[in-house]
Amino acid sequence: MKWQRIPVDDIQVVYKQAVGFHGHSGPYLALGVVVGLYGLKKIGSTGYSGIEVVVRCRGNTPDTCFIDGLQVATGCTMGKRNLTWREGDGLSAEFRSGDKHIKFRVIDEYEEMAKNCPDYESGLEIVEEILNTSPEEIVEVIN
Repeated sequence: MKWQRIPVDDIQVVYKQAVGFHGHSGPYLALGVVVGLYGLKKIGSTGYSGIEVVVRCRGNTPDTCFIDGLQVATGCTMGKRNLTWREGDGLSAEFRSGDKHIKFRVIDEYEEMAKNCPDYESGLEIVEEILNTSPEEIVEVIN
């Protein structure tokens, strides 16, 4: 079996796939895509196989939309058992591939931006800001 590859350098393509999977656009979905793609780059993975992701967020929507963004951006799924969700405060994801390991947390400014999204039109503007911001400005590495 030959695994697909995530186009890690084309966030717009991956985000469109995430919207198709999730059913609508939104800031938490965009944050999941950004974190997922950045995680793949940092551990040198092309996604789907040979990688494990543990995602932490509150167990309510819209926070859980972050999970769908991560699934599409990494190719990890609960069905393949290489994506695990755990209840937690904030938005974070831990990536493992072989002996490589990294964990990110969405910084408060971007989590608050998503949380305080007042309506759909504002949500589209926030999504564009998230997708056009460097991941280094959106997440911090934690241990």
